[in-house]
Amino acid sequence: MKYIFAGIIVPASIIIPVITAIVKWRKWNNAFGFIFLYLCFSLAANIASHIMARHGINNMPLLHADTIIEMLLFGFFFIKLFKERRVRQFIGICLVLFCLFTLINFLFIQSIYQFNTYPRPVEAILIISFALIYWWQGDFDQVSEERWTDIPVNWIISGILLYFSSTMFLFIFSNYLIHQFSKQANIFIWNLHAAMAMLMYLLFSIGFYKCRK
Repeated sequence: MKYIFAGIIVPASIIIPVITAIVKWRKWNNAFGFIFLYLCFSLAANIASHIMARHGINNMPLLHADTIIEMLLFGFFFIKLFKERRVRQFIGICLVLFCLFTLINFLFIQSIYQFNTYPRPVEAILIISFALIYWWQGDFDQVSEERWTDIPVNWIISGILLYFSSTMFLFIFSNYLIHQFSKQANIFIWNLHAAMAMLMYLLFSIGFYKCRK
């Protein structure tokens, strides 16, 4: 029963934004396509991870691949959002360097069969930075014409910030937590992580629902 929330309910909740996105697909802007791809990939990765775990197969290699793909999809989402060329180029450089760092990490530093405690927090810091830069350089003309809550991208970025800011330190200390904390404490911590993921999915759902042209 303790596994149901983090292992079944939360992964299944991805279906909510996926269905909402499909219903609203004609009203997306181009950037939202990368969020949709992220949700579809996450759904597939969760299913594969569950199957591997059920058969006693270490699913950490899947997490290493997931980190790279997740970073690329969120990165391209922000590249599509920004109009300023310098910012788009900066994000592109960050993506290339991050992918190289991640490859070096699992080839020479951390085993592909353990949690990637170095790339995950770096990913979180970069994505949080992109989100804050977007709001700092936001389209204030649009904000003046519409309520904040009526702008779809605000819901998407809120979900991103909520998830990555709340789980960044969990990524950093995950290996320590697994080996030093009790099983019950680990279950609570990872259920908290799952709850943040579910909130992100629900905010994504609202973002897609708010899409209109």
